[in-house]
Amino acid sequence: MSGALRAAGYPTVAQRLRLAVVGMTCASRVSKGEKALLAVPGGLAATVNLATGEATVTALSSDPAPLQAAVAGLGYTSEPVGDRAVPVVVGR
Repeated sequence: MSGALRAAGYPTVAQRLRLAVVGMTCASRVSKGEKALLAVPGGLAATVNLATGEATVTALSSDPAPLQAAVAGLGYTSEPVGDRAVPVVVGR
């Protein structure tokens, strides 16, 4: 969807969400976590920081539930950090 909007000349307003990921201690799981978060529909970018225990996701939705489900699918729990998503313009 964001690609189609960019192709038409419109910027995409996405949401940046942060999740505290509990229990992730292995660097090899970071890559799997990022891939799982990107696989969520509307996911545009994802990074997992093992040192801070946080995942940062840029997505077309501000709903953290699908992202939390993706983390749970890897065997970890997560909670949103902060009380809301931050809008970001993508593709400018």
